[in-house]
Amino acid sequence: IRWTTDELATGAVRYSGAGAVGGPRAVADLVKDHQVRLDNLQAATLYTYEAQSADAAGNLSALRGGSFTTAAAPDLAPPRFVEGPGVQSVGDREALVILKTDELSRAELRFDTDPDLRDGRLESSRSGTGHQFQLSGLAPGTPYYYQVLIADESGNQNVSSQRSFQTRSAPDIRPAQILEGPAIE
Repeated sequence: IRWTTDELATGAVRYSGAGAVGGPRAVADLVKDHQVRLDNLQAATLYTYEAQSADAAGNLSALRGGSFTTAAAPDLAPPRFVEGPGVQSVGDREALVILKTDELSRAELRFDTDPDLRDGRLESSRSGTGHQFQLSGLAPGTPYYYQVLIADESGNQNVSSQRSFQTRSAPDIRPAQILEGPAIE
């Protein structure tokens, strides 16, 4: 907390917040520009304070009613999968992968026919807690592998285990061919 006096004076700060009272934090030097650092404050907490100064003759002045709120603690926890990722439906040329996260997150799904996934296609979703990936242009009757990375607003990440599904075989749309006959017997 900083303040300036019109003459040389000492400085002190009393503060309270979250049921705790701190101070006074004092600076005994006679100065005009005062600065008192408050340490070990709780995150996301409203504090009130009173700044006091006393000149060399002992005359005391105080500024009451100041307040501030400390910043929220940083988010260091990665988002979690609360549902999925899993394949909800599979066709011969498409599949729907869904998942839910415990906090707002972006999701990226990488998939390929090669379990390595290095050269696989990448699909991304917007920030949210529910995500759907409609995969299209797939080959019929083919195994596919996929993995999902989720990242929250703070950049914390989590990666699913690798999973797989197989597209259905292409429907038989060719009519039966008569190979022999007809014959009367």
